[in-house]
Amino acid sequence: MVKPLPVVLRGRGGSMWPALRFGDYLLLAQEKDFRIGHIIVFRQRNLTIAHRLWRRIPSGGGALFYTKGDAHFRGDPVVRKSRVLGVIVARIRNGKYQKMDSCGRRWSGLLMACIIPVIVGSYQAVKDLCGIPAKTTRRAEQLEGADLSGSSSYYLPARLF
Repeated sequence: MVKPLPVVLRGRGGSMWPALRFGDYLLLAQEKDFRIGHIIVFRQRNLTIAHRLWRRIPSGGGALFYTKGDAHFRGDPVVRKSRVLGVIVARIRNGKYQKMDSCGRRWSGLLMACIIPVIVGSYQAVKDLCGIPAKTTRRAEQLEGADLSGSSSYYLPARLF
């Protein structure tokens, strides 16, 4: 049974692209059972991060989770169940509500998380080989000076928790 928390979050970052984008509004819910493919929200290095659950390992002191941003090549450090705040069950983008916790969404998200890093890496390699300079985007200018603590993760403002 999903129990929504009384908060809608607004995220930042690009690690969960295209599932979650900069500025999406996210509905967080508490669940007892976290399933592979869920986008879980957890605390790590003084940040509140939303990444996809890839692997769950039972342990004596609670489960251990392996997570990864969809657009990342590598996974995150292991996350203990005690650090998990909840699961993203829906997003609102451009005024449209979309469920995020259905079986189809979870598995298509896992598939995209395998494909996106390869596409992004190939695109960057071609740009580097051709000597195409990186352009500054409006979003990069907005984030310039923001303390992201060296993280490229999709994160949520900690003051909401």
